[in-house]
Amino acid sequence: MKRKILKITFFIAAISTGIAVNSIENHVYAAETYGTYSADTDPYFQNDMNLYCQYVESHELSDYLDGSAGIFGDARGLDIYVQKIKVADFDGDNRAEVWITGPTASSNSIAGILDISGEEVKCVFNGWENELGRYTDPETGKTGIVIEEGNSDGDGYSHMRVSLYDENWDNTILMESESNGIEEETESNTSQDDGRYMELWRSCNEVKAVSETESDRMGKEDVTKFLQGLTSTVPSGNSQSGSITGYPEYDEIVNQYYNGMALNWSTEDFREHNLCYLAGYETGVDRIGYCVRDINGDGVDELMIGRIDEYSDPGMFYDLYTMIDGQRVLVKSSGERDRYYLCQDQTIANEGSGGAVLSVWGYYDFVSGQLQLKESVFMDGNTHPENPWFYTTTAFFEDYSNPISDEEAENIINKYTYETIPYISLADINNQSDVAESGTSSFRQQAEQEVNETEQQASVVESGNEQYEIWDRCLNDVWGYLQEALSSEEMETLIQEEMDWIQNKENIINTIKMQSGEEALKKAAEITRERVYDLLNML
Repeated sequence: MKRKILKITFFIAAISTGIAVNSIENHVYAAETYGTYSADTDPYFQNDMNLYCQYVESHELSDYLDGSAGIFGDARGLDIYVQKIKVADFDGDNRAEVWITGPTASSNSIAGILDISGEEVKCVFNGWENELGRYTDPETGKTGIVIEEGNSDGDGYSHMRVSLYDENWDNTILMESESNGIEEETESNTSQDDGRYMELWRSCNEVKAVSETESDRMGKEDVTKFLQGLTSTVPSGNSQSGSITGYPEYDEIVNQYYNGMALNWSTEDFREHNLCYLAGYETGVDRIGYCVRDINGDGVDELMIGRIDEYSDPGMFYDLYTMIDGQRVLVKSSGERDRYYLCQDQTIANEGSGGAVLSVWGYYDFVSGQLQLKESVFMDGNTHPENPWFYTTTAFFEDYSNPISDEEAENIINKYTYETIPYISLADINNQSDVAESGTSSFRQQAEQEVNETEQQASVVESGNEQYEIWDRCLNDVWGYLQEALSSEEMETLIQEEMDWIQNKENIINTIKMQSGEEALKKAAEITRERVYDLLNML
């Protein structure tokens, strides 16, 4: 009888304990390996995207997308094209990489991963592979990506493995299998497995994309165009002579929407940033706009964000903000079946629907930053199928005391005409020249508030890991405010200073971590906290 040869080998490599401190070459403003990567606070992001563009323009797809460096043959006999592009921090070094997926065959796809080291783009992976997710080692703080490699030829031969790749793209192989398709016999071999590394595999999560796109067939030009679209992200104080809206608090919202549209955020991304998720259905900064005006004549300007293409509904806004006691307040945010509109008489209208026979039209006065219902018609065909229309000035779907006819309902709805809101396209905000000069006071106030909140959070945790994670996130936030407030020349000087700080931080921690990983984490938290206050004083 023919023998089937199946070889399965588990490899577990020892990883030394201690705090993970990024190389200064890879990261400029902090040595975070715990927080979620954000292009907003990455001072290298735009430069990196330009370098990736140059690399793609000067190389053929087959140079990094033929599978020649993988464990399962190459794809040089295939027609090479691109199906997916994903930009994210895959390896946990707080800089973005580009994962380009090519043709699919059998059980896997060709993929090439581009990374930057020393201002040089390199293809760090070129083979048949599938992203399984990002891992973070809770004991060491090290992060990386779990990749399933290999493929099968469809005739019985297969070679597959699962590996952990760290920020230097060194791999730890967790599982490897190879079969020639011949019948019977299985051999397996397991070496030192304490379960920890397998748990990293089991608990890994999909890497959140800065931006990604998919298509059946893309070429070199499509990849270049996509990356070029990421080279201009958030317009900040560094690139503008003054405020966008006249209100720094509103500028922050406009900048966030600009960033989200430029980076092709998903609906979930907008939700996570406390913005209207409907913007995630649009593409391009020219599809969303903003409008600042005093809606109710009380002397306080409001900010509206909305869609501005030819399919937009007149008067409809995604978000409505106002200022109360010097603080920005979100008044209302629209949803798919819960939309808000500005009427010509400055009434705020709400159209909501819970189904074909369950709908509401509410009309509100805008008073002291709040909506006060003045009248509403609603239809409830579920509980009142014979006469579903009702009128109320108190609470719809609660007050059924005033049934009305279809005609009466239509007359009330037709009393209100929606205004065409004069939105300014987000694509135009970098072209504004006649704007008021904005200072840094509001940025400092916001940063101080976040620092105070961080102090409270850090005071109730004991582990060095948690303390470091909390202060690390705060440092990122304060750095973001500095990017908004300082000039490009000032930021260049600060970046060099930050590089010196990182190197000094690494030297201090390296003297501690060999004795106690926990003490190293606590020291890292302490040093990062001190740096947060140093940066705060620059605002």
